Amino acid sequence: MTRHLRLIARALRRAWLAYEIHETDAYLRACARDGLVHSLHLDEWRARLAHMRAEYAGLAGSPAPLLFDQRRGQHTRTST
Repeated sequence: MTRHLRLIARALRRAWLAYEIHETDAYLRACARDGLVHSLHLDEWRARLAHMRAEYAGLAGSPAPLLFDQRRGQHTRTST
């Protein structure tokens, strides 16, 4: 049960990060269109965006699939 909750939490975090990355990218593009490209504020936004992308990539690794082991009569994870 806890494993399923962790998977759900991970999926929700990935979805939220995808939204944040999209919105931050859009904000930075809008700033660039308006001629705002060099400022400490935008450098902080770019650093945050890089951090979000790294976290998203770390969460992208999917866990091993659940398979039903008939001999044991339970679900198990494989390392394939």
